[in-house]
Amino acid sequence: APDFRRAVDWQQWLMKTGRGLEVHPCWAAGGATDRAPSLMASMDSEAFAGVENYMTELGQRSLDLAVVLDCTASMGNQLAQAQGGVEDLMQFIDSVVDSFRIAIVAYRDRKDEFETKAWDFTGDVETARTGLWQLTADGGGDARESVYKALRQAYTQLSWRPSSTKVLVLIGDAPPHVGQAQMTIELAERAHVSAQLITHVIKARGKEVEHFPDIAKAGGGRCVNLEDRDSLVAQIAGLTLGDQYDDEFKEFFRIYLELCR
Repeated sequence: APDFRRAVDWQQWLMKTGRGLEVHPCWAAGGATDRAPSLMASMDSEAFAGVENYMTELGQRSLDLAVVLDCTASMGNQLAQAQGGVEDLMQFIDSVVDSFRIAIVAYRDRKDEFETKAWDFTGDVETARTGLWQLTADGGGDARESVYKALRQAYTQLSWRPSSTKVLVLIGDAPPHVGQAQMTIELAERAHVSAQLITHVIKARGKEVEHFPDIAKAGGGRCVNLEDRDSLVAQIAGLTLGDQYDDEFKEFFRIYLELCR
């Protein structure tokens, strides 16, 4: 390609991640051609250049990502899916942006073993992974959980960098406590207006959750359903890093997971 910066970008990526390079079985000589990246291969040159420029821009970002996660018993298998998805997400974002930090806020209900539990921002993915997989689904009981307190802690007590791209992803299956819904929505709106912090919401059971769409809208983000593990990963990755090239990005991310998991 005439753009020699691409080689430099990949060299920097390899140096940053410390990864070796080997031929994946599906690309070996005589390998199956039907596993080729169909969407990326079919893109016209203008669209491909747009994706390339987009990924280059990502490589210059500093990104703070906070994951706020419902850990009540009703989450069950959804919690394990979310944990696996967040782990893949951490690996990917750490590979493509210039500076990445992640924080995790877990929440349950008022009388549970804990109401909220937080790990502040760290650039060490292994440290974040350890905290993430300590979480289990338990407690809750009623139909509403401590969403407000968890978001308040995430917005106001985590050490967000003023100059970073700031994103929060809420993953849960139950609305805030009675009387706290409007306060929760206003929290998301204030964070968006005052700190340019984007809030996205994942509905863990794929059903409507009262007030979740309003929280996402107030936070300048989107509210989507959780379907399966890889869908969660693609959705969060796309939402976190932008959706200008949504379909192309999801295809790129799928291929990344095949090669790097």
